Amino acid sequence: MIYKKIIMGKRIVLGFIILLVCAIEVHAQVPYYGATVGEGKVFGYHSLKVRPGINNQRTYTTLQFGINDWFSVGSDLTTGPDEKFIGYYLRVGKKFSQWFSAGIQSAPTFDLDNSHKFGYLNTGFFMNGDITKNGKLFWTTNTWHTIDKDGNNTFDQYWYLAGNIPVGKNWSFWPHIGLTHSWKFNEDPDLAAGFFWVYKKYSFYLWGNDFFKDHPRVTMAVDFTF
Repeated sequence: MIYKKIIMGKRIVLGFIILLVCAIEVHAQVPYYGATVGEGKVFGYHSLKVRPGINNQRTYTTLQFGINDWFSVGSDLTTGPDEKFIGYYLRVGKKFSQWFSAGIQSAPTFDLDNSHKFGYLNTGFFMNGDITKNGKLFWTTNTWHTIDKDGNNTFDQYWYLAGNIPVGKNWSFWPHIGLTHSWKFNEDPDLAAGFFWVYKKYSFYLWGNDFFKDHPRVTMAVDFTF
């Protein structure tokens, strides 16, 4: 959980979903932007998350459809060791200016290994905006609240500083670096960083977090918008 950003008048849409309706351990590190996918557009995203050295592979796949320019709906599937979840989400968001976009998403998630019973509810609040007039430097923040039927509720924050660097015709490079922490302040803050390549309506991601733990997490992903 990855959504569109307009690239210098070319209207290249990005989205991050990320993983958006997984538990906070699953979805966290890839940043989301405020605006929705756009009226009549379809957004797709697929990711593989691994922790080298241990058996902990997870996938996340989502499709989203824009009802209008500020409202979209979607569904996603999360798989991992001994778990399969399906989620259904509603999202509202708008780009108010070059300097500020905001959006909210709510996603109830259900356990496919337990008769489609309710598992948890994730709600995210996303903001982003340009820092420089040319759009090559920008910021984004994500706030996540997760209500887990069988576990502890979480309330987490993600701060990112990012760039948009054109590298050729139809290509651009988007590096991100950020700090993540719990609003409960019950654990150490974490570093998250990564980048993605944008080519026309496609994006290719390489991301990481938990760098100070024994087994950092690596995310590889691709998305598209039509």
